[in-house]
Amino acid sequence: MSHELTFKQWHHGYLGLLLIAYGLVQEVPLFVVTGSILVADDLLQHSVQYLTQTEWQSPLRRLYGLVYAKSAVVRAVNRWLDELFQ
Repeated sequence: MSHELTFKQWHHGYLGLLLIAYGLVQEVPLFVVTGSILVADDLLQHSVQYLTQTEWQSPLRRLYGLVYAKSAVVRAVNRWLDELFQ
């Protein structure tokens, strides 16, 4: 596994940035807070992976893995986002 962070890959931090932007424009504080948590979690995960050269997963990434395994909708959205960023 490469621990290099690239913009070509889908990261949950991107969703966080979108939520922050939308929340600021629409004045929805819950979206700003939720987006901020997603960005912080993504930053934490990639920082730890880079510093330790391991495949460590953040708490939200672990939760996402459980939801991904059980939800066809989440898997379909994930495939769409992967294609969008390739």
